[in-house]
Amino acid sequence: MGGATRSSDELVRDNQQGLSLSYSQERAKIVSKVHYQLYFSLDKTSASFFGISKIRFDLSKQKSITLDFEKGTVLSLTINGKTVLPTKTHYFIMLERKFLRVGSNEVVVEFRHDYSKNGVGFYRFCDPQDGLIYLYSDFEPYDANLMFPCFDQPDLKATFMLTVDAPLEWEVISTMKESTVGLTSDHSRRWTFPKTPMMSTYIFSLHAGPYHVWEDAYKKIPLRLLARKSFASYVDADFWFLITKQGLRFFSDYFHYDYPFYKYDQLIVPDFNSGAMENIAAVTFNEAYIPRGAWTRDEKERLAEVILHEMAHMWFGDLVTMKWWDDLWLNESFATYMAFLAQAEATDFKEAWHTFFEGIKSWAYWEDEMVTTHPIVAKVPHTAEAMTNFDGITYGKGASVLKQLAYFLGPEKFRAGVSNYFKKYAYQNTKMKDFIESLSEASDVDLKHWTREWLQTQSLNSIQVLPHFKEQKLISMDLLQKGSDHYPKKRKHRTQIGIFKKEKSKIILQKIVPMHYEKGRTAITLAEKDLKPHLIYPNCEDYDYVKVKLDAHTLEGIKSSLSQVSDDFSRLMFWRSLWDMVRSVDLSIYEYHDLILKHLPLEQNVKIARSVAQRLKQAWYYLPAASAVEKQKKTVFVDQIQDLLWKQLEEAKGGSDFQKLWLDTYIKLSLSDQALERLHKILAHKIKLPHFELDQDRRWAILVELHRKPWEPAQDLLEKELKRDHSEAGQKQALACEVIQPKFSIKKKWFQKIIGETNLSLARTKVAMSYLFPKDQMDLHMKFSKDFYHVLPMLGRKKDHKYLMTFCRQLAPAFSTPESIHGFEHFLKRHTTLPPVVAKELKIAHQEDERSYKIHQLAQAQLS
Repeated sequence: MGGATRSSDELVRDNQQGLSLSYSQERAKIVSKVHYQLYFSLDKTSASFFGISKIRFDLSKQKSITLDFEKGTVLSLTINGKTVLPTKTHYFIMLERKFLRVGSNEVVVEFRHDYSKNGVGFYRFCDPQDGLIYLYSDFEPYDANLMFPCFDQPDLKATFMLTVDAPLEWEVISTMKESTVGLTSDHSRRWTFPKTPMMSTYIFSLHAGPYHVWEDAYKKIPLRLLARKSFASYVDADFWFLITKQGLRFFSDYFHYDYPFYKYDQLIVPDFNSGAMENIAAVTFNEAYIPRGAWTRDEKERLAEVILHEMAHMWFGDLVTMKWWDDLWLNESFATYMAFLAQAEATDFKEAWHTFFEGIKSWAYWEDEMVTTHPIVAKVPHTAEAMTNFDGITYGKGASVLKQLAYFLGPEKFRAGVSNYFKKYAYQNTKMKDFIESLSEASDVDLKHWTREWLQTQSLNSIQVLPHFKEQKLISMDLLQKGSDHYPKKRKHRTQIGIFKKEKSKIILQKIVPMHYEKGRTAITLAEKDLKPHLIYPNCEDYDYVKVKLDAHTLEGIKSSLSQVSDDFSRLMFWRSLWDMVRSVDLSIYEYHDLILKHLPLEQNVKIARSVAQRLKQAWYYLPAASAVEKQKKTVFVDQIQDLLWKQLEEAKGGSDFQKLWLDTYIKLSLSDQALERLHKILAHKIKLPHFELDQDRRWAILVELHRKPWEPAQDLLEKELKRDHSEAGQKQALACEVIQPKFSIKKKWFQKIIGETNLSLARTKVAMSYLFPKDQMDLHMKFSKDFYHVLPMLGRKKDHKYLMTFCRQLAPAFSTPESIHGFEHFLKRHTTLPPVVAKELKIAHQEDERSYKIHQLAQAQLS
């Protein structure tokens, strides 16, 4: 795809979508000193925009080269002052050798391009609430060329100058603060922006529209926050600026390098495809981070992490940028690690490392056990593969091993290495080896072996303690390390084993045993001979990257005393390991169910309660229902869990985060008629919760659940709610209400809309995909299995990465049966040239389907 070949010493590019590493390398050898002078004409009504891209660059050899420019229309092309007939494919513009010269060149392209409908490139959004138009750009990894002609690769850094004509009442935001704004007519203003520092195309940006603006400053750095006018009332600007200032102070001090740009703007935008994007000095955030009701501490903590993650990129990624997408992992891993470190040390969220373990690190463990796992350092021969590896390995495992490395080297030596890296490579491109060398030089530690062992191999090790007792006293232990079935390699680790004792009604940490291990079995001799542990936990305090399997002695003890573990972090880790043992078929889902009923009502830490509650729906799905006895047991589970949640909701303090948690979980698990009736009464204010106002997001959450069953009053309620809330979020939730209804005719209609050519935005299409087949409508989903496999090859040729990822994740026919497992196997064997994202998502769905089937089998064996 998009590769480079040579013909008569000419660089020839295949006429295909995307950019290959081989072509980018050849182009970068001869192109340098790039400067863009950009002009855009924007208005409120057009479906496309006009632009001029004037590009100056040096050539070291006189060869034909290409400008990346997908789907746009070239109106005129001038090369070194000569107007030429454009040679334009669907994906790029050819600049022929005969018009170019060694040394300085100037190319001017006048063009038009449609606005994006999928959030990639230059996106146009019409607010249904007030009709106002908002524009924003999103370019990672290879989408700047969907807006303007350019050399769209990270190692061809350039300077940019920008001029924009836009409607009178609009704000225009880019990398630099505007130098002048002047009238061009009664209806338009011209914005000019000064030259930027050297930067990659994917972190340049342009946003425009009648955004609401909040302003502040940190030292001499101007700060702005922007959001849609109809959304602005939900934004807590004071909190946002607080975290921003705490982050700027922390990172400038930690890196010994001041914030490198001239301002710091942050925009909250609709329909954003990811969580946020680190455009230099003009960061974009997904509106989904902003609840339309009272905030919980967890929501504020999550937002703070994202703000700090994107801010860390201003140094790592923007100031110093990867040479190619094979080092994307380091970009994201570093920002992830630094965001949690900043939270723990510079904000009020001191529990940040607990959140790291439960969230990002658990994601890494899950991803690393998949058949699609890959080394942290992955090969990316083409931009099509760049986003395929944008996963739990890239973010979670990478951040986890950086945390482990900082622990291994010592925090000050790690910090010194990072600081030296920025000072040495500012405004340049680097590879991973440059970063590792900076750490090695600062710490005087050779990291070659660590790099090979942790960055260039894949998969997850697991450990289990094997305790040896004599007269109930612990005399020694063995630590067992295992690789996975597919990747049996064992690694060198550093960890801590926690020994817990029972003291009255509490379980407390009695002793920590630090240790290194690298073999399959490591003997541990204990100096103390009077230890009588109630529980033992390897990887105490979470310094190691390893999955923990509890030993038989601890598993027996934890069943009765889990809620008595006094340390919150240890209790969270025990809960997590129990769930991991369910998924690895080492613990029956029925036993896990009993643990929930016994210990969840006693949980006093809302973060831990939320962690367990979030897995309740999956725990329900893992219960088999093939026989009458199994169905009855599953019904009992639903009744018991719903009763537990309702009791917790009734007893929760009014207005507390616990109250919100129990209500949200009850809504998601409203699988009985009684639960739906209670939700209807809450919606109608016939059941009132103390000191609690039902906000708009939760009203919609209830309405969606009421539509999931054939419940007659639901349609009337929907029409009334749409009159109450006709915002973009409201319209998306109304769409969810329609799609989720348990009617074959509706499923067929929406399946056809999803796979066909539609005017729906990608954001709304993803809503339809997400709600089409909930787990309790499996009978309806099964009727579309053949359709899914039939249309997938065609969709793979026509649809983009983000569409295909959601389509496969939400609609793949996984039913925990031998038939569905065979369906995946058969399709994958017959289709060996699927797009990378499709192949990956189907392999994951297949593996998870097999896992679920095995969990069912263990439960069935326990019943029999």
